[in-house]
Amino acid sequence: AKNPLLQKILTVLGGQIFHGDVEITHLMLLKLSKTQFYHGSCFIQGRMAAVFFFEDIDMGMACVQLSNEVRYARFSSTLIEGHHLDNKTSALRKDLH
Repeated sequence: AKNPLLQKILTVLGGQIFHGDVEITHLMLLKLSKTQFYHGSCFIQGRMAAVFFFEDIDMGMACVQLSNEVRYARFSSTLIEGHHLDNKTSALRKDLH
């Protein structure tokens, strides 16, 4: 499955964890049929990560394996009227927590 919003969220989240621009690779998402639930994994800056995302309520959780710890993050998103996904990264950066 593909979800451009979730990929942007992971990019912003990775930027906050690694303090800069990051690369998301090998993103594999599974969307459960007849639901709006995504589960998947990827690499953020070469580190393993997992994500859960509830599209219907725009909330999720991700974890990233660092060398000796795992960082967990909960996140929510809001689509701002008149904004396109391509321009949403700067808006996400302020509201992601």
